[in-house]
Amino acid sequence: MRYNEELVGFYTVSNNILPASIKSNGYGFGRSLEQWQATFAPLLATRRAPGTSNTERAGMIVLQMGCIMTRILVFTAFSANEMDFDQFLPIFTEINELAKELIVDEELALAQARCGQACRHVNSSLGKAMRTPFGVKVVSPPGPGFESHHSPPRETYSHIKPSFALDLGIIPPLFVVATKCRDRRLRREAISLLTSSHRREGMWDSRLCAGVGNWINECGRGRIG
Repeated sequence: MRYNEELVGFYTVSNNILPASIKSNGYGFGRSLEQWQATFAPLLATRRAPGTSNTERAGMIVLQMGCIMTRILVFTAFSANEMDFDQFLPIFTEINELAKELIVDEELALAQARCGQACRHVNSSLGKAMRTPFGVKVVSPPGPGFESHHSPPRETYSHIKPSFALDLGIIPPLFVVATKCRDRRLRREAISLLTSSHRREGMWDSRLCAGVGNWINECGRGRIG
């Protein structure tokens, strides 16, 4: 918090040059996050151990996602080149996989509680659908300008209801992937995860964040075209 306050104080500097100490402190925070992550890794590895509840597992996943998201933002805070984000492709992938793990756990737990093993819920209004271990894979009907290679099957979840939480969870990390990752597949996957279940975390709305990600994606395609 003190570092953020100090950084904000330099926004009005006329020459727009930050002191070297500010950058050094920022990178120091990044290294501290790496140390925290290394210390946390053994606990994270036990999230599938017998006796670990869904709540405990979700907490571990959210902590890991928040840590690696902050690492990305810290190490790119002083960069003016978007290509610098390319070095974080493995971390972007990890964010998506962790988010998918959390959402799948939530969906399967709710399906088991509400329907049992015989659950066959599929929302027919979404188009052709089939149930998978990761929810319901939906192939939406082709629309104007439909391109199969730009519109892969998306996943939706029949049992997860719109939710609100005061604490931040999976939305901010997925938003970073959707807006900063230059790999189209990972970016589309993050957007799909944001739209798979409507959730609000503090001021962060999953569908609004997905919309911003889609807009940036379209802007990028327009520049390339």
